[in-house]
Amino acid sequence: MTGFKADDIAKVCLEKFKSLPKNGKPENGKQWTVLAAFVQENQNEDQETMLKVVSLATGTTCIGSSQMDPTGKILHDCHAEVLARRAFTRYLFWEISKIQTSNNPSIFVHSEENKCLKLKEGISFHFYTSQTPCGDASIFPIKTQNFQKDSSFIVKKRAGTDDGSPCLKHRRLENLDDNFSGGLSYASENDLNRTGAKSVPGETADKLGEGLDYHEVGVLRIKPGRGIPTNSMSCSDKMLKWNLVGCQGSIISIVLNQPIYLKSIVIGKCTSNFQALQRALANRFDISGCENELKDSTFRHNRPEILLSGLEFEFSKPVSSDSLLKPCGSSFVWCDVLPCSCEVVAKNGYRLGAVKKTQGLPQSVCRVSRYSMFEQFTKVLQDLKMKNFATNVETELLPEMDYSQMKALSKCYLSTWKVLRNNCLENWLQHDRSLDNFTLDK
Repeated sequence: MTGFKADDIAKVCLEKFKSLPKNGKPENGKQWTVLAAFVQENQNEDQETMLKVVSLATGTTCIGSSQMDPTGKILHDCHAEVLARRAFTRYLFWEISKIQTSNNPSIFVHSEENKCLKLKEGISFHFYTSQTPCGDASIFPIKTQNFQKDSSFIVKKRAGTDDGSPCLKHRRLENLDDNFSGGLSYASENDLNRTGAKSVPGETADKLGEGLDYHEVGVLRIKPGRGIPTNSMSCSDKMLKWNLVGCQGSIISIVLNQPIYLKSIVIGKCTSNFQALQRALANRFDISGCENELKDSTFRHNRPEILLSGLEFEFSKPVSSDSLLKPCGSSFVWCDVLPCSCEVVAKNGYRLGAVKKTQGLPQSVCRVSRYSMFEQFTKVLQDLKMKNFATNVETELLPEMDYSQMKALSKCYLSTWKVLRNNCLENWLQHDRSLDNFTLDK
């Protein structure tokens, strides 16, 4: 159990967002977005604790499958939860680089025993998002409101969605109360809050029926694209993966002695359902059948505490389907590193402001792209060697490696994920492996 309340964690995230530059943030009164953040909890020897936001992002966009980039320089998935996680990895790189610096201590220490790094005692992490993650966590029963305006008795019924496009149905009421005068009248009806994310091939398809029969619960889903279908798994699915193999990612697992799991997940004030969140993010799949294959692994099935905050993000998606607010097209990314802690991402996955002739050049590539993360981690490994820290990586081979070869060094992470996919997540959509064959520019 975390010692902090949901509002404590949400508050530091909202305050950090407000303190950052306005460029890339939504326009007041015109746009909405989603905010997500990683929060570090530090506990000292006296058991005193403090919270610190270490990465933060906004965003709601995702590029289509035909636009995916083999150079690693374009961000494919710009949902806030995913960008915050990428920025969190960049923060971890930064902390590794601070090892052995007395004036700016790192959250990591080196273990000579297994040639790996480990988190210092008393360090843990929380995750915050202002809106229910897209996908399975967004599917839950709701009471819909029917609006009756005049004697034509046309009713607008709103079924909630998570992708910014309201789902409106019109139907004619029959057998109204004799006393109805054509004014306002409200009725309740069982329905589902809906997600725009579609079931992946091989999973049970949605029924698309009325009310509670619209969605299939518990299945793996891909994000809805705005036009071209995507190959990106929903945020509910990606967060489920964090609770199985950690939220540090694959390449940094090469130098860590164990994965980094979340202590809690905090959902801001929005339309949400506690049981759906628990199901989607932690309890959807039973991994007990994998225990023999994973018995010697440091990986486990993490079940973070799910907390609901009463604090609302100022740019949250409007509840009313009649709102004129539109989703913000750009994404804002920040992490606690120096220099260059902030950047803004355009819809096309490049840095905002990059003109067509510069796309693919260093000035257009975001620092949380796969290419940039590969470049940063290569420097991290070389830096560790210069500091005489032993690792399990032959740094002499780094200049000739492509990204897929770097990822392959994370043997324990990849073997664990393979076991989990084969036993529990057989239909998990994997991107084309050729997308990982890029190398760093000479």
